[in-house]
Parts: sequence; structure tokens; C-alpha cells
Amino acid sequence: MNDEKLTDRLVQRLTLGPADERIDVLLELDPPPLSAEPGDWEGRRAAFARFAEPVEQAVRDAGGEVAGIAWINATMRVRIPTQAVQPLAQHPRVLRLDVPTQLYR
Repeated sequence: MNDEKLTDRLVQRLTLGPADERIDVLLELDPPPLSAEPGDWEGRRAAFARFAEPVEQAVRDAGGEVAGIAWINATMRVRIPTQAVQPLAQHPRVLRLDVPTQLYR
């Protein structure tokens, strides 16, 4: 597994676990510039939702589910079968894939 979109932590996680398990993955998307007016948060959120929809569909098609979307930093947390990681890495709107981390305990 040698894909520049996968972080080292995700590659390590994939090599340690069973090949058929479902894992949590953080997708960083590469959205186009938002055209909504400055301060128009609802417009920006809606624009990102439209942009992210094909990625969400790809996750569902791969047998996964979207656990959360953070439109303000263009990320999506998903739970997917491990064999779906490489196909999602090929999606043109996915910039990077990583293992979610906990910031606070």
C-alpha cells in the first residue's frame, strides 16, 4: 500500500488490523473556493454540502457510512470497510485520509 494520500498512521492501522474490518477514517476534502458572500455561513455550509455529496455517495457505495462532516475545515469522518480505503483515496475530491485523533480526554 503506497498512496501519497494516506498518512503513515493510517497505513500502519491498516497493516495491523484484519482485512475485513470497518474502521474510522478522516477524509480531508479539497473543495473549490466558496462563492458565498463573507459572513454568509449558511450559504457556505450549503455550498460545501453540495460539493461533498459525491464523496458521501462514494462512501455509501463502498459499504460505509458518514459519521460527521466539518464543513468549516472541509473534513468528513467516515466508518468504512478497510478495503474501501484505497478506492476512496482515488476520489478526485479527497485530498488526504487519516486516522481520527482525540484532542481532549
